[in-house]
Amino acid sequence: MASLQASCTVLSTNPRSHSSSSTQPLSAKPSHLFTNPRRSHRFQVSCDAKKNVETSQGKIDRRNMLLGLGGMYSAANLVSNPSAYADPVQAPDFTKCGDAHDVATGALLDAKCCPPLPDKIIDYELPKCEVLRKRPAAHRATKEQVAKYEKAIQAMRDLDTSDPQDPRGFTQQANIHCAYCNGAHDQVGFDNLDLQVHNSWLFFPFHRWYLYFYERILGSLINDPTFALPFWNWDNPKGMTLPPIFDKSGSPLYDAKRDPKNNGSAIVDLTFSGSTDPLQLVANNLSSIYSEMVRSVSTTTDFVGKPYCAGDKPQSRRGHIGKWFSHWNTLVGWNQG
Repeated sequence: MASLQASCTVLSTNPRSHSSSSTQPLSAKPSHLFTNPRRSHRFQVSCDAKKNVETSQGKIDRRNMLLGLGGMYSAANLVSNPSAYADPVQAPDFTKCGDAHDVATGALLDAKCCPPLPDKIIDYELPKCEVLRKRPAAHRATKEQVAKYEKAIQAMRDLDTSDPQDPRGFTQQANIHCAYCNGAHDQVGFDNLDLQVHNSWLFFPFHRWYLYFYERILGSLINDPTFALPFWNWDNPKGMTLPPIFDKSGSPLYDAKRDPKNNGSAIVDLTFSGSTDPLQLVANNLSSIYSEMVRSVSTTTDFVGKPYCAGDKPQSRRGHIGKWFSHWNTLVGWNQG
């Protein structure tokens, strides 16, 4: 990981950033989230009170907030809960990784999620920001951006064959999510408790770091320190269809298991309303997204989720950023039929 390029990343949704080939007749403006100016920012408590690091204005440094598992202390600083004094959840013991299972039923999964065991684990050091990466919305990505993405994904897929134990491989990268979300790891010191990064304040920082390294691995595989990961901008009306770059047979981005009836101009139905009216679907989607991310959020714990500390059972403590995951699950189910 030490060789991965240092950079900062921003998301690009500005329609004037690139030319567009979209033919969708959807003219609604992009949704704007987090517009309530009256939010409370009294960030005070973490699992470990000694880890609370505030600025002179009483605000938490974003880097301290986002640093998650692996010796770093996650989004704990976001929560104003005086009762949340306990040891933070520790990084897993990789020598004790076991079988993954369905978190709802306990049934074992037909998947081997444990990562390759390294000879030595090197602590990651956050690099200086030297290159600004601008992530494009997938439906607006340029030919050059798509070509880089395809080349990087192909290189990652090739590792599955040439070196299956390489942690940069496509399957190994997928296994990361499986290991941390399907019980392959126990909590250190609590062998009867799964380590679970869903349904609590760990959800947001874990997935942000997951994408952080995924993007940088892709860039390193094609020796491009400027590579930025295209994203599906599905909360924008013009992004509510499957991006064409994922619907090209023969491309490394293509998945034959996707439901063909939901490709092309089909608009995602985030609420499973059953409507066939494109404008109604867009309206339903925007209303649902706004409700989850703005209307229903009054406190920081509403957003990031409740505390999850050492010894806690992995029951639901999720916030609305975690419930946002339900929309992603909808997209997966909608796209795979």
